[in-house]
Amino acid sequence: IQMTTLHRPSEEQQACLASLLHDHKNVCVTAEAGAGKTTVFLHAAIQWLARYPGHKCLLVCYNRLLCEQTQIRVAALNLKSQVDVMTLHGLVGDMAGTNNVRDDYRLIQTIKKFSSDRQQLLNFAYYSLVLVDEVQDMDINMIHVLNFVFSLYAPSNRPRIMLVGDDRQEIYKFRTSKVCNVIDHINVQNQEAEDAEENRCQV
Repeated sequence: IQMTTLHRPSEEQQACLASLLHDHKNVCVTAEAGAGKTTVFLHAAIQWLARYPGHKCLLVCYNRLLCEQTQIRVAALNLKSQVDVMTLHGLVGDMAGTNNVRDDYRLIQTIKKFSSDRQQLLNFAYYSLVLVDEVQDMDINMIHVLNFVFSLYAPSNRPRIMLVGDDRQEIYKFRTSKVCNVIDHINVQNQEAEDAEENRCQV
């Protein structure tokens, strides 16, 4: 896997990557607009896949435009078969085998349906690394959706997670939309990281 089309990570970015890859910690990153958040995600995916060949990564984007732009970058790095880029709506729709999860109401209704009968889920891909962008704009319903997805994993086999956002750009004023508060409400811990606090850093 080549990294020649990516800028080298800064010292701050490299510190975040080191926490994710070497310290067995979930990572929460606050970053200003233009700080290279997507670049950090792509470096994280590349280094993760180099360490764990055959694994898959998921990059969750806040909206379809960002999703499409990131998919282009992933394809250019020849990572398309190993890194899935989706919105939360697209992820749940893919799991449910439908393209009709287009708004928050359908998103929540779909989660409610499958919460009571998980055997109806048609597609469930295992991701060992999940990267979530624009966390400052997540409301409690979106956190609920992430928790449902992570609940499908065995407790000892849940993915490592990196959350990135910018509090200064937050739209929603819920307590849980603050970037580094969100991780406190997401059930992503696995046994390997059970006793380790998440790393909170800024780039």
